[in-house]
Amino acid sequence: MKILLVSNFIPGGRPVSEYCYYLVEALRKIDEIAEITVLADIVQGKPPITRDGKVTIRRCWEFNSHLTPWRVAKTIRSLNPEICWFNITLGSFGMTTANFAGLLSPLIVERLLGIPCLITSITLLI
Repeated sequence: MKILLVSNFIPGGRPVSEYCYYLVEALRKIDEIAEITVLADIVQGKPPITRDGKVTIRRCWEFNSHLTPWRVAKTIRSLNPEICWFNITLGSFGMTTANFAGLLSPLIVERLLGIPCLITSITLLI
């Protein structure tokens, strides 16, 4: 099975980035999963693509960018995963209206690309 995970990822410092790291480490141990690709936020100083065994981290979208849904959809279409898992919070994609655009990504992926989506949404109360 090929899984694609859309999330903030370490060392980004966003609320779900560390959770995503541990999620990927748990998924890595499942034999039925052949490939895990994480579409993560761009972090200055980190390479755009990092591979480690069956895990690939692709830093393809920017925090606070209105182009995030299109960048995510374009990358997902090129990778053709069996399932797309969104690991997001209400502020995962930005602190402006760009966040709303990013939160539309699962709708675009499932409805327009026809790829099944799973959404894990974590609400953080401060």
